Amino acid sequence: MGNYLKIFFIVLFSIAFFSILLLGPALTTKWPDAFVLILIYAFLQITCTIYMIIYAPKSLEARMGNYVSQKGLDRIATPLLWLSLLIWIISNPIDVFYLNLFLPPVVELKYLGLFLFIFSFLMVFLAIVQNEFAAPTVLISNEQKVIDSGLYSIVRHPMYLSFGIWCLGASLWLESYLGCILVLILFPPVLFRIYIEERELINELDGYLEYTKKVKYRLIPYIY
Repeated sequence: MGNYLKIFFIVLFSIAFFSILLLGPALTTKWPDAFVLILIYAFLQITCTIYMIIYAPKSLEARMGNYVSQKGLDRIATPLLWLSLLIWIISNPIDVFYLNLFLPPVVELKYLGLFLFIFSFLMVFLAIVQNEFAAPTVLISNEQKVIDSGLYSIVRHPMYLSFGIWCLGASLWLESYLGCILVLILFPPVLFRIYIEERELINELDGYLEYTKKVKYRLIPYIY
């Protein structure tokens, strides 16, 4: 029971965190697009968590790992990633309500953004379900093995790719071109984190070096 409470506390915290950072800088609740995004995000978070509790408890347990176990350069990469995420989230309401640096996207791009937001969230969820060792820290467990099927047969880090698409989709739906541009600031810490992860996995996990030769692309198919 205690674990379930912890899980749902983390889920509710993530929803509140996203909502406050999105709506807070806007200084208004009269932003229907943001509420649509928050409601969809909350629905997906809760339903996917319930699914993992029932059908993928090992994957969920790995994701619930804490950051105390971080070591080395991972202690630098994670705060940088969180900082870039904060800047990206806040940039959307600031652009929409104060700066208006660019004309809003055409309506077709707006709804494409909503589709990408939902689709990429489900891709993150699928990547977690397919890899029961996908912890939030760079940590190799004794029973860990290389996952080379599903999304991991296309790129080696499908969660990071899906996360970038998720951010882009959100900014398009919110009609913030500045937010779309600032998705790019997520890439330096993501690439840094990938470098740290792969160095650790090649050194510590049997078969990972062979996996890098089999699946050549880290993040973007046919590009990188």
